[in-house]
Amino acid sequence: MLVAVSRRDPPDSYARLIANENVGSVDWDDLKLNLEEARRIIDARLQDIDEAQIRRLFEESGGWAAGLTLMLEDFRRRKGATVDLPSERDSIFNYFATQIFERLPDSTREFLMFTAILPQVPVSLARDLTGNAQAPEILEDLYKRHLFTHRRPGMEPTYWYHALFRSFLRGKAGSILSTETLRETECKAARLLEARLNFDDAFQLFCDALDWPGTRRLIERHAQSLLAQGRGQTLRDWVLTLPDEILEDAPWLRYWL
Repeated sequence: MLVAVSRRDPPDSYARLIANENVGSVDWDDLKLNLEEARRIIDARLQDIDEAQIRRLFEESGGWAAGLTLMLEDFRRRKGATVDLPSERDSIFNYFATQIFERLPDSTREFLMFTAILPQVPVSLARDLTGNAQAPEILEDLYKRHLFTHRRPGMEPTYWYHALFRSFLRGKAGSILSTETLRETECKAARLLEARLNFDDAFQLFCDALDWPGTRRLIERHAQSLLAQGRGQTLRDWVLTLPDEILEDAPWLRYWL
């Protein structure tokens, strides 16, 4: 028996062996932990951890066994003080840095940091945000190499990064990019999302960038449609997110509130 481990799918030379069922494949769906499996791993390594923390560790790991193990090591090292996502000093971030990020070309690193701002990464949005004409090829290569990148097929494929990988990339962006560059990119992403009618993610990015004029404009432009959709509580939450000094000079926001 021969066991081959690879991030890529079997090459074309294996096609006949696969067709004759002489080759078996164990892929991500087979390896991914479910909640009960994750609970057993956690219980074996940690004591006095409640169900809410178990579920949070499982959800943040996304069923990735190695990721869960690294998170547990960090959790134990901090003596269970928090289950927040790891900082750049933690072992899981070191894993991403040494195994993936540092081995990529500079252009791909920059692409990843910019697109990690987005919760979902449609190809056209990635191209518009980064100005990189190779966006489709970069995303497809990351997906085919199983580098913590998932894909939803369609007329326009949409990609997204594993939650822990995305957190790592956003941490890298915060440490490598200037504050001005990061906020400009967040604002640009928010405007692109708004143009695609993705108001919820656009609102969050405007807030992340502390672009209160942009946030105000978004709310005022779409308040009536939110109410028409029965999303009055969402509208209220959005308005109350704004600083008091913005609300004081915004009669329409007070009206909608």
